[in-house]
Amino acid sequence: MRKEDYSDSEWALLAEVPHAIFAYVAIADGKVEAEELRFQAEWISAKVPRIKFSSDRTLNLFMQGVFQHSRPSRSLHEYDDARLRDVLRGFHVLMAKRSPGERTMLCRAFSKLAQEVADAAGPFYGSRVTKSEQKAVDNIISWL
Repeated sequence: MRKEDYSDSEWALLAEVPHAIFAYVAIADGKVEAEELRFQAEWISAKVPRIKFSSDRTLNLFMQGVFQHSRPSRSLHEYDDARLRDVLRGFHVLMAKRSPGERTMLCRAFSKLAQEVADAAGPFYGSRVTKSEQKAVDNIISWL
């Protein structure tokens, strides 16, 4: 699993998935505050390199590379159910060309990311994960 294994369009799609997940969970409570927008960039650059997505070192390095090279292609507000499902449909089409093991590892990594985003937002705003954030996480996991 290396960036070189993907075409530019495939890599762009793969790189959008984490931002779509972040946005979907962040807007789950129905409001987006300026702090959340700043938090997105700061959290991704500071937290993601330390997330252990798997015991597989290759996957951890690959996921860090996805974040390092990715930029959100849409505003936070544009990631509703329909847009996230579109992104994840594209992800599934891409993964159909990959090995089952690679697909499973990436789905688990993106599921973990969704929960990490929800968990991080709680302490950031001085509260625990809301029901709407957890529902967003559960949706993502079921759609992956």
